[in-house]
Amino acid sequence: MAREPDLIAAIRRDLEAVGLVGEQDNGLLTYKIFSSRIQEKPGAVVTRGASGTGKTTLLNKVAVLFPSDCKIEAMNMSPASWFNTSEVHFKHKIFLAGERKHAQDDGSKDAGALLRQLLSERRVNRGVSTFDETTKGWRTEFVEREGPVAYAESTTSGSVFEEDLNRMLQLCVDESEGQTRKVVESIGSEYDPEKAPVDLKFVIDRHHEFQQSLRPYKVLIPYWKTLAERLPAKKVECRRVAQQVFTVIEAAVLLTQHCRPERDGCLTATVDDYALARRLLLAPLHASLGVGKDYQNALRLKAKVRKFVFSTPDVKQALGFDNDMGPSRLLKGLVEAALLVRLTEQKGRTPATYKWAGKAGPDLESMVLPSVAAIREAGFT
Repeated sequence: MAREPDLIAAIRRDLEAVGLVGEQDNGLLTYKIFSSRIQEKPGAVVTRGASGTGKTTLLNKVAVLFPSDCKIEAMNMSPASWFNTSEVHFKHKIFLAGERKHAQDDGSKDAGALLRQLLSERRVNRGVSTFDETTKGWRTEFVEREGPVAYAESTTSGSVFEEDLNRMLQLCVDESEGQTRKVVESIGSEYDPEKAPVDLKFVIDRHHEFQQSLRPYKVLIPYWKTLAERLPAKKVECRRVAQQVFTVIEAAVLLTQHCRPERDGCLTATVDDYALARRLLLAPLHASLGVGKDYQNALRLKAKVRKFVFSTPDVKQALGFDNDMGPSRLLKGLVEAALLVRLTEQKGRTPATYKWAGKAGPDLESMVLPSVAAIREAGFT
């Protein structure tokens, strides 16, 4: 595995082999986040979508490729259970939490606070009152568990507590008709008499061996300043998003450590590492800093609607929406992001009209991350 001529293609192929249908970019990004567990600042993801769209399945299929001794799979942990563990229980592990609870009872709130501390401070602690038999009095003992963890959860909730959400990359699953067709065909293909068997044990074992071979490194990113200067700083969320970007670049370097020169115990990222990270991060970063989860629809809209001035029905027809809610939400988000200008309001049966801001319309891809060309033009390779 470590010597694969095209490691990324091999990971994509093996994700498909273990049952991940479609979702190749989300799957690969999750694989990178899970691999970042060995570093000091691992990443975190939350998959979002409607019930039955495969949010948790995506996380579980990727997790299969990681050894059991580096994973914590817990749908729910009470506040006390966080500390009824060994001191290194969380250290450099993948914490797979499954579906987010909708309950907001005190226990859930306490667990949420512990999670936020673990993700931000890479440790959790609390004070516990104990009775001292010698002094016959109460005293406080402080208990701490070290991280860090690479974290993943899923949710159907339309709104997630902001303090939790801004610590994670948001992966919106594909809810399209085309993806549903792929899933249905995948289910049916299990009954195909001519389908060649897949040696799943071989696939899984080689990933486990590969993951166990990886070791932490200090990763240097020569173009860090160019990247930092061009991240959109208008939103305060950028402060946490920046680390997520660097973590994904770092993970790209770590996965190919067996094929890279080492210098003074460090590995150096190339612009190609950024190119891959950027492609995987555009949609999640738009969810945090850009046009929201409608990024892909915004790209399609720009490509398909060539009119200078267009209306809600034009958008509905161009993108194949079967109701008015989808285009209305998309257009509202684009207006709020200052990418569209609303020219006229809806009046009776006359729809609202819009135009793109600027002469050529927005560069959606460079809105949240600088282009690869921009990094190269700054003198980096």
